[in-house]
This record gives sequence, structure tokens and C-alpha cells, in this order.
Amino acid sequence: NVRGWLYWKLRLWERIMASDSLQFSQLCASLNDVVSSTSKAGKAHALDEFFHEIAEVDSRAMADLPPASRCDSDTSLAIMRLVLPELDKERASYGMREKSLGDMCSQLLQLSRGSATAERLRRWKDPTVQARTGGKVTAAGDFCAVLGTVLEGRCSSKSELSIQDVNDLLDQLNQCEIVYGAGGFVSYRGSAGEERRSILHEFLKRGTDIENVWITKIILKDMKLGVGYEAVLRWYHPSALMHYKGTHNLALVCKECHDPDFIVAHNVVREEKNVHVGSPVHSEDPPCYFHVGLRDSRRPCRGTALPPVERLSSTTGCCQSNANR
Repeated sequence: NVRGWLYWKLRLWERIMASDSLQFSQLCASLNDVVSSTSKAGKAHALDEFFHEIAEVDSRAMADLPPASRCDSDTSLAIMRLVLPELDKERASYGMREKSLGDMCSQLLQLSRGSATAERLRRWKDPTVQARTGGKVTAAGDFCAVLGTVLEGRCSSKSELSIQDVNDLLDQLNQCEIVYGAGGFVSYRGSAGEERRSILHEFLKRGTDIENVWITKIILKDMKLGVGYEAVLRWYHPSALMHYKGTHNLALVCKECHDPDFIVAHNVVREEKNVHVGSPVHSEDPPCYFHVGLRDSRRPCRGTALPPVERLSSTTGCCQSNANR
């Protein structure tokens, strides 16, 4: 079985191609290609090329495998947390928005408060200010685009960040205490503000201007890829979108979809139970998640393939097809 042979051969690369050895610049280049592409197919191709590159396996042999199976689940999760930060519930909020990020960047870049560059960051929505201060009028209203014009020539020309470095620093940023001041607004004074400034300084010191723009997009959870998370998950694995809608757990999706033959029985219907389509099955119910095709017949499997339409009986707890009812 060529598919099975390829699947297990890929496992040999898992320890080699860990996320701590993958450069964040590689991902940023692919994300730039996604943004520049005008079609969904082109955007998917850009991400596909990245997963081909990190898998270190002949692309022709990789054609039948979903991207979720081309590297180990931990590496896959590390990447998907950066590509789809809005789905990352473990880092729900960083407690920072455009204004606070602009103020901190101005401080870290040692911009005089009255300077044209600082004003460009402070009034990033105003096209007149952008034109008057040497920025790009087209960038007005897009904080990350304005930040990109400010960071040009002010960051390292060579990246020192790996994907694991970025995730570690974002975890630290997420763990910073959120302190509320007068009026219920978040306060960035004291130790909480210093911790955030220290982490942002690390990003600015070790990353390029392009990388810092993408990091800012991740912090704001607004990637502006021109394609929704649904399309990305469909590309990632045939069952990834349905699995996420049922679990809302990106880590679990990456772990389960690591198996190329993992499928979600999306057409399971529950009688007399308020259960959404694609939701996870409780221990007293038979599983609706399946791994088929690559398992040794002597080893236990989590389930068997379902007929086209199934109904889960509330009395017997078994799946019954319409043909047998």
C-alpha cells in the first residue's frame, strides 16, 4: 500500500522537522503569497507549497495526502495557531489593540511624541496625516500597513525567529496580567506594561519589519488573508472544518486530522437530543469519528465507515441506516 508506506515514512521526519527548526520567515513568505493571490485556488496553493517545503518529501508523492498529515501534529498546531489566530482559544486575548500597540512601538523605537512618524502611528486612520507625514495614503485605516511603513529600516534585516520562538513569546504575552485603570480601560503602567514592552522589544529586535507586521496581525487576530478560516480548514483536511465546528478545539483538530484517513461522520443525526451536527460524541454514545484505510486489521479501530445517511437511535444507542428502518 503506497499510501500507507508514505504515511509511515513521513513519521520518520517528525522529530527532524520540529517547529523550533522552522523559520518564521518561511511562513511569512507564504502568507505574503496568500495575500497577493487573487483566487482561492491560488491562496490554497501558496499554503500548500509551504507544507510541501517543511515536509521535505517529494511533492509528487505528497499529492494524495492532506496538509495535516505532512508533518507531526505538534508542528502542524504551531503553524495553524499563527495562520488562524482567531481560532486559538488558548490565547484568547492579549489585552492589546491598535492604540496601545502604536504607543508601545513609538516608545520602543524611541520616536519623539511630536514627530511625524509617531503621529502617523497615533492617527493611523487619517489619510491626510498619512500623506503629510510621508506615509502611504492607501495604508490609512489599516494599522498593520501603517506600522509596516514605520518599521522600514528600523528592524533587523535578518530574522532570528523560529516558529517556536514566536509561539513562546506570544504565550508569554498572553500570560501578562491585564490591569484596568480609571474608566474601565486597560492600564499599561507598572509591571504589566513593562512585561508587554519587553516582549514586543524582543520581537522588534529579533524579527524583520515584515515579520513584525505579521506578528502584529496575529496579536490583533486579524490576518486579512482574503480567505476565511472555513476555506483554510477545508484545505487543511477534508474533515477539519466539521471537526472544529463540533469541538471548537484547534489543538484537537490538528491531533486527530494528523491521520489522513480520519473522517467525521458529519451526517449523524440525534433523535430526542439537542446535539449539533458534527459535535463530539459522549462516552455513552458510539463514536462518530473514524480512522480507516491505514490501520492493521488486527488492531482495534475507533469505528467503521458509515453509510451515506445514518440516524443515531436514542433507544438502542446504535446507528441505523434509512434502508433498515
